[in-house]
Amino acid sequence: MFDERIDIKEAPKWWKIVFVDGLEAYIFGCIQKKDSLGRDVYEFLLQPFDTLVKKYNIGFDELIDKINLLTKMSYPVESIIPLNYDPSCTVWLCLLNFRGNKTPASYLFEAKTYLDKIEKFKMEITTKNAEIAYLKEQLKKSTINIQAYIKEHIDTFTPMMKQAFGGMLQSPQETEGMGGK
Repeated sequence: MFDERIDIKEAPKWWKIVFVDGLEAYIFGCIQKKDSLGRDVYEFLLQPFDTLVKKYNIGFDELIDKINLLTKMSYPVESIIPLNYDPSCTVWLCLLNFRGNKTPASYLFEAKTYLDKIEKFKMEITTKNAEIAYLKEQLKKSTINIQAYIKEHIDTFTPMMKQAFGGMLQSPQETEGMGGK
């Protein structure tokens, strides 16, 4: 009975947007554009659910399509997060409420973003501290026995010395041809 494979196909549904306060609206259209302040925004053509209409007291005069009860709203690109890319029913999360205002939950999501950045910076600090520890160890080696350190790192020093002193330095091969050892 369970060995048989049954392909389940979902019928396409309207895309929807879930606002940070938990209320929802169907998305009938969405375009990305710049607002009057030059910020990137998504402009949605929305059909609010009944609960959203009641909570925000959306009036008939706010609708641009009075037959389908559609309204047009714009939200900054940074405040819109796709929860899935399922073509049969894409769901978006808006970190603002329907009116475009932040709520206490909005700040929690922003804090998560900052916590992620802090974690990234901690990793960078750890890497830099390891580099510093390595360089301190190299400095310590060079101060204890400078000749051994130079001999160990001669390939690094030779080009720097030639650049610093120009033609004054010559390699041992060059001095042999001039009567040197």
